[in-house]
Amino acid sequence: MHASLTSPGGDCGHQHLVEFYDTAAFLVDTVGGFVGSALRGGDAALVVATAAHREAFEAAPKDSGVDLASATSSAAP
Repeated sequence: MHASLTSPGGDCGHQHLVEFYDTAAFLVDTVGGFVGSALRGGDAALVVATAAHREAFEAAPKDSGVDLASATSSAAP
C-alpha cells in the first residue's frame, strides 16, 4: 500500500511517497527499484534508513547494474 503526496501549494515538481510494507524483502525491492530508477535516469535519491536497511538498499542498485560508488562520489559536496 502506498500514497503519493504533493505539496499543498500545488505541483512542486517532485513527489513524496509513503509506503507500508509487510516484509523486509518487499521494502528492499521497492526502495532499491525506486533508487535504481532515479540513478539510472541521472536523478538523485535520498534514503533515511537504519544501518541494516541501508546496507540492503545499497546492494539492490548493484544488482540492477547501477554503479552506486560512482553515483555517490559524483554528488555535489
